[in-house]
Amino acid sequence: QFEIKLTNPNDYAVSGVPVLTVEVDGLRTKSSFSNNASVPCYEIAANSSCTLTYDQEESRDVVIIESYELIDVEYYVTNED
Repeated sequence: QFEIKLTNPNDYAVSGVPVLTVEVDGLRTKSSFSNNASVPCYEIAANSSCTLTYDQEESRDVVIIESYELIDVEYYVTNED
């Protein structure tokens, strides 16, 4: 579960997808959590912000995770409105 505030400081709206770099037990990966997020932030209005909200829990029955670290957050713009 997490929330990340994404800000668009521009005078125009943008459409895109947030991509997170995470490190889980020493393995670094990039992924977009938007498909399963309750607030995916596919669009951010001009001079506004959106809070990427992911509220799902993974089963811990299969693997025990020792460490989980957010490394970077990027927003890939797909087009400008």
